[in-house]
Amino acid sequence: MIAENLLPKVSPEPVDVVLHRLKSEDEVVRCAAARALAALGDKSAAPDLVEALLDEDPDVRTDAMFALVRCARPEDADALRRSLLGDPVKEVKILAIEALAQVQDAACAPLLMALAKDRCSHDVAWEDEAGMWDDWLDVQLAAICALGDIAAQEAVEELLLAREDEMGQELDDVVFAALAKIPESGITTLLGLLHDSSARVREQALVALTKANREVLLPRVEFLIQDASPEVRRLALGCLDAESPWVERLLREDPSHLVRCGVVETFAGERQDIALAALEDRNEEVRAAALEALLAKPDFEISEDLAANIQAWMLSSGPVLAACCAQYVPRACGAASHAPLCEIACDAERALEVRIAALRALKGLPLDAVVTVLKTCVSDNTRQIRASALTSLAALSKGTDDAIAQSARRVLVGAISGEFAADEIRQPVRAVEEEAPLEASKVEEVASQRITLSQDGDILSDDDVRARLARGEEVEKTEGARDDETPERDQGEESNVIDVDFPKSTLAAIQTISTDTEDRIVSPRSGDAPNGSPRKGGKQKRRVAVDGPDNFAMDLRLVAMRVAADCRGEDLEQVLCQAAEAEELPLRIAAFGTLVQRSEALALSENLLPVLIKGLGDESPLIRGYAAQAVAKSAPHGEKELEALLDDPDVVVRAAALRAITSLPTERILAALRDESSFVRQAVLDRALASESPENLAQSIAILLEEGFSSNLAEACRQSSEAKKLLFTALGTENLARKPILAGLEAIASA
Repeated sequence: MIAENLLPKVSPEPVDVVLHRLKSEDEVVRCAAARALAALGDKSAAPDLVEALLDEDPDVRTDAMFALVRCARPEDADALRRSLLGDPVKEVKILAIEALAQVQDAACAPLLMALAKDRCSHDVAWEDEAGMWDDWLDVQLAAICALGDIAAQEAVEELLLAREDEMGQELDDVVFAALAKIPESGITTLLGLLHDSSARVREQALVALTKANREVLLPRVEFLIQDASPEVRRLALGCLDAESPWVERLLREDPSHLVRCGVVETFAGERQDIALAALEDRNEEVRAAALEALLAKPDFEISEDLAANIQAWMLSSGPVLAACCAQYVPRACGAASHAPLCEIACDAERALEVRIAALRALKGLPLDAVVTVLKTCVSDNTRQIRASALTSLAALSKGTDDAIAQSARRVLVGAISGEFAADEIRQPVRAVEEEAPLEASKVEEVASQRITLSQDGDILSDDDVRARLARGEEVEKTEGARDDETPERDQGEESNVIDVDFPKSTLAAIQTISTDTEDRIVSPRSGDAPNGSPRKGGKQKRRVAVDGPDNFAMDLRLVAMRVAADCRGEDLEQVLCQAAEAEELPLRIAAFGTLVQRSEALALSENLLPVLIKGLGDESPLIRGYAAQAVAKSAPHGEKELEALLDDPDVVVRAAALRAITSLPTERILAALRDESSFVRQAVLDRALASESPENLAQSIAILLEEGFSSNLAEACRQSSEAKKLLFTALGTENLARKPILAGLEAIASA
């Protein structure tokens, strides 16, 4: 047994253990050993890895070269160059180039320059002629990057030639990044490209210089910030000093709002005067950036004039600025901001992001009118609006104002219980208008007559029909619907238009809405008839889905549960219990998932335990898994019922039960390490690591090795240095079987 050898008196050297496996006769083991050496990154393994570059198996050579990228020494450069020239495998070539760059081999520069421009077919071996072109394109990119890494001064002209190849691939970004790493000649070349006629070239050259050597740009900053391209000017802002006079000048005079926004984002943190000046900008995005910069500071005092501007911009500006203002208007205007926020939140004509910002801002205003508006928005036909309203209600339910908190919680309870289910058919919907035609069109003339269709759905002429029938093909005859055949509307059908006197504002409408279904007011839409009954002939109204899922009522309940998961209240627990016993499977799954979320934030009431234990026997594995997780939070209650789930067919349920039951015997726990699911095995391994018992950990590592479960072994090595020592000890055992050897090496490579 492996376990007998896992607690040695002296731990073996990890590199020696893995190098021993690199000599294996099994090529799969040799590959795994090479990958493990790459993970260890010990340069003492370099001689053996260089020897492995001559292995007959291409996978072994590839993995050995991968390890040499980390382990190679300068004296290994000759062997790396030989592999680059003579090994036909593309991956070996690319890794060899990376390894040569890693050891800073200047002697490889001529070869890399040649590969940056050409396949060098006479000197370099390639795997096959058919794929040679694609192979070289990848090698070309690696060669260009490596020339920059070794700072090859002589390569500048060759890099430019490679870039200018009209038949080649787009290389500007790669070439410029390489040039930026080459001092003197490379940097000088890039600085010259800042004068290029192409704005895109200037921009990419500036990006490369900014990343590699920003200091060389400082003497040229005035030239850069006057570039014709706004992208170049914006990039150049990072080279300016905050006190430079150009900062104010660009904010005041630059024609591009992108540059002015960049000025605010770059300097407003240091200079409040820049943000204040930007509030007068003609572009809304610049003003929004300035507001964000100012109001992100909690200690910034908002003047009366700025507060008035924030409210005015919120009501009249475009989406970006209006949404920003809605976010901060409660801070600027206090409780007085609730009326305009409520108006925006319910205005279907406003941009969605503005309405959402308004709804989120309302959670900071604990007022009865706010709860009323949020309750109405819970029934909005746009899913994002419903979710935002529910989120704000959840925040209000946690506030210090008990009356408002209870009101908000009642709305959440109503949403979860399905109280708003009838709102699915009370939603304001668009009316589709069908104008009575003044004169029949050609299409309508065809539709009013008998027509013949082919099997493909094409309308056939009489000649086509006769020809197809003569060939024995099938055709289908149908008739268009005539006006007098249109079915009459059911006299008892409810109209979409209600004959009422509508309030003059959205807010007034909300404040007059009754909680009774019959009294709900439906806002009129453009084109609706003023009377309650539809007219026959002329314009007809029919309902059309606007947004959101097909089942509005179910979606509302599911979202409400997730939002209210960490809200306190016995009424919420009770409605969650009801949902957990509902007939609809999605509802039950969401309810148990919410109870798990709730258990992580709050102590679950004992009244929930019977429902959770009942869920342990549900037909849905998701519900059983959720129930097990929630019952675990109520331990030691329910442990007896959890034991029945240790052999559950679902892996999540088995893992949850293993994590939840604290009184399981060690033998039963270790037996689960042979489970087919990595998820279940990890649950057991976590227990072994948490127990801090060397014996339990050793037994766990032994079982995982015997079964060949490398992923769990890798996770054990990540979490525990002791587990890693045990693994190397096992790999050093003589006459170890192939399966545990591979599992151990793969674990080291992954960890």
